[in-house]
Amino acid sequence: MKYFLSSILTLSLFIKPALAQIAPIDISEKQVKMTYMRSEGETWIDCTAKKKDQPNLWKATCGDYEFQMHLLLKQYPSTNETTIEFHYWVDETAKIKETHTQSTYLTLDSATSAKSVVGYLGFLNDSMQLRLQVNLKN
Repeated sequence: MKYFLSSILTLSLFIKPALAQIAPIDISEKQVKMTYMRSEGETWIDCTAKKKDQPNLWKATCGDYEFQMHLLLKQYPSTNETTIEFHYWVDETAKIKETHTQSTYLTLDSATSAKSVVGYLGFLNDSMQLRLQVNLKN
């Protein structure tokens, strides 16, 4: 048992620095813009996105629709490039009763930084889309 606890402690010393490098990017409500729209473009509903108490959890209200969103952006820096992980999933359980997920990795050379990330999730057989834009430059 003593060997086991010692091994866990030793392993945690190596894991902690790696986790510090991939901490989620802190996103404020001012950085997030969302729209719920028809894929053909005739309907655009602006949304309000509010952070919830749990980490990475958001509530988006788009007219009569309410979406629970988990939004996670992480940055993986290295010597000559940086990779940004853009991951989010959305639940709408009252009217549409659908859940959708998107994961995207952007790799930038070290001389470049990302200004914003935009993603779309299709709902109702892709006839509607929930558009999410995160501005990375405040």
